[in-house]
Amino acid sequence: SARLEEVFAARVDDERLWHVAWSPSGRELATCGSDRNIRLWRQSPPDNAWALAATLEDGQSRTIRCVEWSPDGGLIAAASFDGTCAVWEAVAPPGGEAAAGLVWELVATLEGHENEVKGVAWGAEGKLLATCGRDRTVWVWERCDSDDFQCMAVLNRHTQDVKSVLFHPSGEVLFSASYDDTVRVWAAFDGDWYQLQELSLHTSTVWGLSLLNHDTLLSCGDDGALVVWRREPSGWGSDAERKWSPLGSVQGWHGGECMYSLDASHPRGWVATGGGDDALRIAGLVEGQRELQLLRQQQRQQQQQQQQ
Repeated sequence: SARLEEVFAARVDDERLWHVAWSPSGRELATCGSDRNIRLWRQSPPDNAWALAATLEDGQSRTIRCVEWSPDGGLIAAASFDGTCAVWEAVAPPGGEAAAGLVWELVATLEGHENEVKGVAWGAEGKLLATCGRDRTVWVWERCDSDDFQCMAVLNRHTQDVKSVLFHPSGEVLFSASYDDTVRVWAAFDGDWYQLQELSLHTSTVWGLSLLNHDTLLSCGDDGALVVWRREPSGWGSDAERKWSPLGSVQGWHGGECMYSLDASHPRGWVATGGGDDALRIAGLVEGQRELQLLRQQQRQQQQQQQQ
């Protein structure tokens, strides 16, 4: 069995921490929360201890709910309850040395949502950015330059708050999770975005989304369920038009409590989840029909351990 060992912990003025995100290189970690700042942490020589490398301040006026790195690590997008999405860029410090992620400049503030922005996600190539919020909409932005973003579409089929967004690696498919108990699948055709599908299996708010691979989507929610969705095999039509269907679900993974977040690792086949039982749980996944069998086996073992 595997064991997690704590290697770093930091408390920031007793403020609530809302989100953490690894940089693409894995050498930096970004955090955000109710103090309205973004903090970047990195390992420093000679002992590789984690330390605060930079604080991105005064970009937004309310809680920063979500922060995400661009695929090349040169930009950071932050979704805030003040209704904006701030974009920061790594710039070279005086002297022209490599920035190494230590000097950051606010280059764009994306406005349009009526109130709180809850989630943000980059497309695989860093050219597209999606935001979602309490106003029930998903916005798709095109990056024309580091400081120039144009709105391509406002997607408004959800009937309640939109909690999170996630791009498919192909760039032509976008997922959104909502308080209306659904996951929506959006596709692009000739630059126009439309709803491809509504995924309805959760019985309460859908909080998180993650892709295990190009054809396997995971979702979690307030109903405590972890749902596995599979994309249909290739056939007629474009790759973006392939529909998704439920492979099945696992209930009570967090002891009947809600499941707020999840993240899947394709190389390892692992999925990490965070729930209302104050626990971080990590499970192994394999591709194919054994995915749910393995999850359910681990769930039974977990329940047996709790009863002992």
